[in-house]
Amino acid sequence: MYQNRTSLSKNQKSLNNFTTEVVKEGDKYIVNYSYEQYTGVCEYNHINFPGQRKPMNQRVLLLTECEMGDIIEKINIDSPLSSEDLTGITMEIREHSLQCVEDFISMGD
Repeated sequence: MYQNRTSLSKNQKSLNNFTTEVVKEGDKYIVNYSYEQYTGVCEYNHINFPGQRKPMNQRVLLLTECEMGDIIEKINIDSPLSSEDLTGITMEIREHSLQCVEDFISMGD
């Protein structure tokens, strides 16, 4: 289990106050976010793509589930979001959760 209590990058400021935890279940990686009563989850699966021209498989992480409504609600309470901000927050969540999974994998699962 991997836990991160700080931000992964200076650009990702909205997720600083949330505790993150990565759990591996088979080929799934689950990133849990929490802060007080607010929770969210992003789930990634490892997928193998066979090569089109070469007999080589490429293994990629695919975001298969993302339930971050509570987290976005908490961010909105702390700093009201416009509709344009929502796109940025969504991208930040994707990048942050993927970075958490990649860090977890690099630490040896």
